[in-house]
Amino acid sequence: MSYSLDEALVPPGAASAIIDVMIRFGWPDEPVDGDCLIYAPRVTEELVQRGVVAAHSVWVTGYARGAIVFMHKATRVACLILDGTAQQFSPKLPRRWLAEEANYKEAMVRETGVDFVEIEYVQAAEVPDTDKP
Repeated sequence: MSYSLDEALVPPGAASAIIDVMIRFGWPDEPVDGDCLIYAPRVTEELVQRGVVAAHSVWVTGYARGAIVFMHKATRVACLILDGTAQQFSPKLPRRWLAEEANYKEAMVRETGVDFVEIEYVQAAEVPDTDKP
């Protein structure tokens, strides 16, 4: 698995940290409901510790007919979304996903069948202490 990243999309010096986390982070082999609550904050914290201060966790919310269908957590850096647990929604989604926000939202709509997806900032919180890597 390889990633390339346009340096213009992220803060200076962030590209190598983002790519390293996408490749080396201990993502779940088969993500299930709730894994995003564990992994997204940990990814965000890992990036912040590596100096990517623009990294923060976000809520990815899918809506259909005016109702919330799902709420999911991921990590945002500038206009990029990092997500290692979205495959729980569809096997067609990447296992380790790094995408521009607009492309991410389009794919989530397509693969989950919702009408639209919104991405909102998550207030900082401590990383959950669990037995998962």
